[in-house]
Amino acid sequence: MEKSELRFYRLCWITFFVLIAVILWGAVVRATGSGAGCGSHWPLCNGQVLPQEPGVKTLIEFIHRATSGLSLMLVVFAWLWGRSIFRTKPEIKAVLNFSVVAMLLEAALGAGLVLLEHVGVDKSSGRVISISLHLINTTFLMAAWISVIFGAKNSGRVRLHRNSAFHATFGLFLLTGVTGAITALGDTLFPAETLIEGFKQDFLSGAHITQKLRVFHPLGAFLFATSVVIYVSGVPKASRARLVLIVSVLAQLAVGMINLALMAPVVLQMIHLALANFVLASLWWSALRAESTTQDARRET
Repeated sequence: MEKSELRFYRLCWITFFVLIAVILWGAVVRATGSGAGCGSHWPLCNGQVLPQEPGVKTLIEFIHRATSGLSLMLVVFAWLWGRSIFRTKPEIKAVLNFSVVAMLLEAALGAGLVLLEHVGVDKSSGRVISISLHLINTTFLMAAWISVIFGAKNSGRVRLHRNSAFHATFGLFLLTGVTGAITALGDTLFPAETLIEGFKQDFLSGAHITQKLRVFHPLGAFLFATSVVIYVSGVPKASRARLVLIVSVLAQLAVGMINLALMAPVVLQMIHLALANFVLASLWWSALRAESTTQDARRET
């Protein structure tokens, strides 16, 4: 790896962890009801560049906006630099292009949440749709960025394993993520004192959609875990990523059950979300590594 490629590779990892931090802080914004901390203004905060004497919720929302802006600048900078370094490598240039588009869309979706007032205690169906779209786009953004990191490490070579089991597994991951986001919103809007009370709320005739859909999250999680087992059985044994994937999925299931039992405290929600991103990274990396191993084997024969 040349020096310029090594520096770019390091920048990609820095950007990855900044993106993770932004995602986790976004969970804090939602869990604390701080999404309206800057009012319905965007990109300004309550009509100001820097909020004057901000309250706790304003500070939480402002930090999220500031770090989101930082992540946007890092992705755009990496996009420009990466295209310069890998000008003859179409595969990594393609995922860089996808990443910057997803990052811009991420900013637009975040702005939409604020401008449409799908924040705070808003219980509209529009908010459910908004957070679902936000979650889906974030997932594709993180997957694309993992691809950029992989390509930077492998001299611009980056291609996914063409495997129906992987596609099904990724689809179930998206489904589980969306239901998880809806579940987390329901826990915020309709907190329950006990687990039994929470289950009763879910099956009331007048229950909100975020309550009615909560049961599908654990179901989706177990279907996803089953799909992972099927998928990794077809991953080349040379790939250690599959072991990391299995361990991370088991850890995620365990934390999810603890989260449910303890009524989803904010700290545990952040750990659960962090593990979800680690599961995504492991799944995507294993698919990239599997295809790379397959291509190497074909070259040798």
